[in-house]
Amino acid sequence: MKKHMLIAICFMVLGCTSLEKNDADNQNQGIQIAETKYAETIGKYIGFLNDKNIEVVLSLVTEDIEVNNSNGNQTKGVDELEKNLNEWLVPGNFKWRGVWGIPFAFYGEGDADPLVSVVGVFDLKSTNEDEVNIRNLMVSYIFEGDKIDRIYAHTREFNPTEKELVMKDITEGNF
Repeated sequence: MKKHMLIAICFMVLGCTSLEKNDADNQNQGIQIAETKYAETIGKYIGFLNDKNIEVVLSLVTEDIEVNNSNGNQTKGVDELEKNLNEWLVPGNFKWRGVWGIPFAFYGEGDADPLVSVVGVFDLKSTNEDEVNIRNLMVSYIFEGDKIDRIYAHTREFNPTEKELVMKDITEGNF
């Protein structure tokens, strides 16, 4: 599975349009790998979710943050995000870990600033008194400036081999 993901990532990167100079207006166009600061921001975001540090999580997002997930739930605005985090994150037992992520910068014709997105895959573990649940999330984080402005998350269940590997990590204390 990891080999297939790596191959897919390579095709994505190789398939990106190259950065070109437009002679007419001397603007960059295309897709390129963005600065690592964006991926680092996502790492901090996930770490602060794990620590249940809602105040710092909120400092990493815009006032107009929008969160969309695969079950159709949508959160709009920092106030609603704070309310939701207090309702499910604080009382829950969740842990995220990053699997991979790539920051992309998209330059359109005439754009001085790129649209920056970090696409990543994360494992999510949730536990209660008698059960451990694990899921895999593919998430796209879209930035406005240095803050997260949009989050699109797709959740999927692990196949049996993946589940066995992740459960082994849990048993060994690695997740």
